[in-house]
Amino acid sequence: PRPSRPSPTRESDLCRVERGGAAALHSGRPGATALHSGGGGHGAVTYTLVLLRHGQSVGNAEGVFTGWQDVPLTELGRAQAVRAGELLRDAGLLPDVVHTSFRRRAITTANLALDACDRHWIPVRRSWRLNERHYGALQGLDKKAVRERYGDEAFRAWRRSYAVAPPEARPAARPADRPDEPEVLSEALRDVVERALPYWTDA
Repeated sequence: PRPSRPSPTRESDLCRVERGGAAALHSGRPGATALHSGGGGHGAVTYTLVLLRHGQSVGNAEGVFTGWQDVPLTELGRAQAVRAGELLRDAGLLPDVVHTSFRRRAITTANLALDACDRHWIPVRRSWRLNERHYGALQGLDKKAVRERYGDEAFRAWRRSYAVAPPEARPAARPADRPDEPEVLSEALRDVVERALPYWTDA
C-alpha cells in the first residue's frame, strides 16, 4: 500500500503541490507503483515524488511579484520549512535525492526540511529549469498596486493565463557564478512548462 500522507493544514502549508519555486524530493520508499514498458515488457519501479513549496519569503510577506528575484525566507518561512520536514519524517516519506531551483528560498527550504527529517546527507541537484516563473517587469511591484493600475482583466491574464506573459523586464547582468542560467525577460505559464519538461525527462 502507498504510505499515508498528512492532510495539508495551515501549519503544514508546504505540503501542498504548487507551481514554481518548489523543492522536489524523490523517495525510494518500497511499495511505489510498478509500471511496465510497452516495448519489451520489462518492469520499471517508479518513485514517490514530493513537491515541497518554499516557505514564506520576504516577497510573499510584502505582497510583491517575486519571480526570479532572489529573496530569503522570513522567520515564519523558516519555521514552515522545519515543520514540513517533520511531517515528511512522521509520514515516513524520507527522500533519497532533492532537486531545487537556483533561488535561495527553495534551497533554504530544502536544507531546513531535510535537516528536520534527518536526511541532510542525501544528494542535491539544482537547475535553473526549476526556477519560479519569471514575472518580467512586474517583479518587485506590489500586487495590489498592479491590479489597481492595470485592472482585473490584465491582472488575471498575467497571473493565470496559460499563454499570456507579463510585460518584459529590462535586460540585466546575470550572476557570473550561474553561467547556465539564460537571460529570461518574462514568462507565461506555457513557457515554464516548456523549460521545465526537459529537466523532468532527463534528471
